[in-house]
Formats: sequence, structure tokens, C-alpha cells
Amino acid sequence: MLSVYGCVCVWQVVDMGCAECRALHVYRSVDTLQRIVGVDTDRQLLADSSGRLRPRASDYLVRRSSPLTVELYNGSLVDCDKRLMSVDAVTLIEVLVFITL
Repeated sequence: MLSVYGCVCVWQVVDMGCAECRALHVYRSVDTLQRIVGVDTDRQLLADSSGRLRPRASDYLVRRSSPLTVELYNGSLVDCDKRLMSVDAVTLIEVLVFITL
């Protein structure tokens, strides 16, 4: 579980607009996360970036406290996706650069 401000437990996180999956790669190091989901509108970018999320040799040397599932979905921030209903936290890291004021 990822503790945010010492009071919220996060077991599953989704990054909307994950693009090159940089945030997801960082989330993999959080030992207590059980499910990481990336969503982006660019199907080709997801395919190209998926290699970053494949298991590394070091993943087999040190056992996690709980199994980790990593999923990538083609989708949009504005579309409701029932597969994401059970997540504990949503991040918009790569999306923020596209918001204009």
C-alpha cells in the first residue's frame, strides 16, 4: 500500500495519459502496489512504450511483498472505463503539459 500524506492507502493506481510510461516505470518500485494501469489515446505510443514495463532481471532476484499486475489500455480521460472503477488513485502527470489556461 502506498501511503499518501500518512492517511490514504493506495493498492491500485492508474496514470491517465501515460504516454511513454515513465511514471508507471517509477511506480513499479513501490513494493506494496498491486496493480498499475496506464491509459493513453495513442495506441502506437503504448505499444512502443510497453517494453519499459516488461519484467527486469532484478525483478526475479528480489521478491515483492505482493504480486504486481501492470496493464496498458487505449482510452481517454473523458471516457468512462469500467475496468478502472476499482482503482484507489489516478494520476495525470503527462496530461498536465497539454492543459492550456
